[in-house]
This record gives sequence, structure tokens and C-alpha cells, in this order.
Amino acid sequence: MREGNRFVGFCQYDIAYAELYQIQVDPEYQGKGYGKHLYQFVENEFNKYRKRQITLNSTLNALPFYEKMGFKKVNDALYSLGRASIKMVRMEKAIS
Repeated sequence: MREGNRFVGFCQYDIAYAELYQIQVDPEYQGKGYGKHLYQFVENEFNKYRKRQITLNSTLNALPFYEKMGFKKVNDALYSLGRASIKMVRMEKAIS
């Protein structure tokens, strides 16, 4: 996603697995609707392919955003990254 000549956000997803991997928005542009716009694009893409659910693993700081987008918590998850671990939340949303 661009604002003028500057990239301010992007998303990664896999339609075959109905999985949203990430939505990232430059911190300077957060809270201005870019994340919501990116999410709506993703949901529209999933709808085109008649997917009925989207799943994702949310970082704790992104949890409120995904809840606003209608996702529900499934369970907590812990992912290892070398010597460190990161707490995440598995979420899902039914779509039509």
C-alpha cells in the first residue's frame, strides 16, 4: 500500500490454506485506516475464492486490531525463534 511515493503497509496471505500471515503498517501511518483497508482487501480476495473462514496467528500487540476486524481467539500459542520464544494467539473468523 502506498501513500504518494512511500510504501506504508503490506500484507501476506495464502488463499489455498485460508491463512492470513501478516498485515504490517509503518508506525507513522498506524491508526489512519491503512490496516483496515489492507484487511478488507484480503477478505475480499478470500471471498472471491469462496473461502468461508480466515485463520491467523496474532502477536499480542496486534490482538486488538484483529478483534476489531471480527476475529475470535481460538487458543494461545508459543513459537520458538532460535533461543527466544514469542507468545501469539491463534484466531479465526467466519466470512461469507
